[in-house]
Amino acid sequence: MKKEEEEEEKRKRRGADWGRKMRSDWGRKPVDGGWNAKALEEKRSEPGEKESRRKNEASPQTEGTKEKEEKESEENKWVAKKRKLEEELKTVAEEMEKEKKREEEKKKEEEKKREEEERKEEEKQREVEEEKSKKLTLGKRLWELESKTFLHYQELRATRKIWEEMLGKEERNEWDQQKKANEDKA
Repeated sequence: MKKEEEEEEKRKRRGADWGRKMRSDWGRKPVDGGWNAKALEEKRSEPGEKESRRKNEASPQTEGTKEKEEKESEENKWVAKKRKLEEELKTVAEEMEKEKKREEEKKKEEEKKREEEERKEEEKQREVEEEKSKKLTLGKRLWELESKTFLHYQELRATRKIWEEMLGKEERNEWDQQKKANEDKA
């Protein structure tokens, strides 16, 4: 109901506007209380017929409409092409963004792998260095102990020489006998 009422009001306004233009432009007077012949015809006909008649008729309103329609249709074609291209551009841009994200993810994964490999290599090097350092520390410790034992041995030999010089022949013979007895037991 509302649509029909709105359409009727629009028709009345169009007819009144058209009548005014006809009077002002061509000096015609309206027929039948404000409605001229064209308006009466349109009033009697169906909605689809009015539009088709208006397209074909020449009036101050419709002069150059074909050119306008052609321009509009060409513009619409270009607008449609533009929209298609914009949509394609958007899809391509989205695909490129996805591809960039994939590449970034791949780079991150490669960096992580490289970092893990570097960590493993560093750990291996640390282990090797620790083993070497253990060996070196043990070697240093052994060398220190050997040097200490060598010093003790030299001191022992020196004291033994002094002791042997102090002993007499009899005491020395007793000492040699005890030494042989201890060696035989061992």
